[in-house]
Amino acid sequence: MIRQVKKGGKTLEYDLRRTERRSLECRMSEEGAVLFAPMRTKASEADAFILQHFDRILSSLERLKKNGEAREKQLSESLTDGALIPVEGRPHALRLKPGARLTARIADGEIIVTGAGRDAEKIREAVRSLLINRAKLRFQERAAHFARIIGVSYGQITIREQKTKWGSCSSRKNLNFNWRLIMAPPGALDYVVVHELCHLIEMNHSPAFWAQVEKHMPAYREWKAYLAQGIRAPI
Repeated sequence: MIRQVKKGGKTLEYDLRRTERRSLECRMSEEGAVLFAPMRTKASEADAFILQHFDRILSSLERLKKNGEAREKQLSESLTDGALIPVEGRPHALRLKPGARLTARIADGEIIVTGAGRDAEKIREAVRSLLINRAKLRFQERAAHFARIIGVSYGQITIREQKTKWGSCSSRKNLNFNWRLIMAPPGALDYVVVHELCHLIEMNHSPAFWAQVEKHMPAYREWKAYLAQGIRAPI
């Protein structure tokens, strides 16, 4: 639930998520602020908490945004010939070749981009488009595979780009996945797929939910820890 709190002419937007917990906790990332609250927390109580910590939260969000912009610039500038980009956990060398049309493909362990010259934005656009399309296919395959095993059905699959969120499941049984997972080892992508499919049984993060995840992916803790560190790549 997206909510807004105003103070001194400034507006702070945050995502209120009620979970099986005993206290309020606000977490900040480049995507914004998320307030985790006990199930019975009233919206007014959540707003009051955010207002109490308004200045600290806003300052943290501004700092994270600046750091993210600086990192994005640095990563884009590193998109040169020979740069290594992971695809399903395996490093692929970026190869830049002349051409009249902007294209990108994967062949023999390399990502071959033609028609971009040395333009970092064009290179990034081509590689991202390539990986997003690959991610769509992989998520469709793995979601269908695990849905049969778990015994659930789902609606649409949407591929998104988020800085820290790897996946989500809506009340309408639609699944959302972060395309950047295509750069992680297959086990990490499978963990996120299983995680979201298990939400179709338990729409929370209760012990019962994690028991479902472990039932279908015993090594889930390993991949959860891996993703907590983020995926580093020059795109």
